[in-house]
Amino acid sequence: MKTVDKLYTNKTGGFTLVEVIIGSVLMAIVFTASYASYFLGMNLVEDAREELRASQIIQSELERMRTMNWDAINSVAQVTRVIPQGDFIQKFSGDYRAYREIKDIDGQTNLKMVRVFVWWTNAKGLRTYQVFNTIVTKEGLNDYHYRKV
Repeated sequence: MKTVDKLYTNKTGGFTLVEVIIGSVLMAIVFTASYASYFLGMNLVEDAREELRASQIIQSELERMRTMNWDAINSVAQVTRVIPQGDFIQKFSGDYRAYREIKDIDGQTNLKMVRVFVWWTNAKGLRTYQVFNTIVTKEGLNDYHYRKV
């Protein structure tokens, strides 16, 4: 019977209250950090999606400009709102505002500067934008489609 009493009276067999509190605090810190990093990662993914959509709008408009001949580029208004085409317009066109600006380059009669701006409000409520500039030339990359022989 003495051996059983010694088993239950041994004070070194368990954790103290301080050890339990320290362990609980460390576990809470680990779970909080994991939770915060998960949501930070999800916010980064959402920001990347929004920037990709803006890049797609810009790319689509620049491709449309690239396939236009020089006369059509000269007849387009200098600042125009860009309307996205295709399935995109049904899902996201209300979230993004895009504008195209065409300017003459000083002293160059066969060059035009094309700038496409896209604005949107991100998930945090901040207004964000993306801009791309390119130069379009007379008899440029795809102008051979429209040349008169």
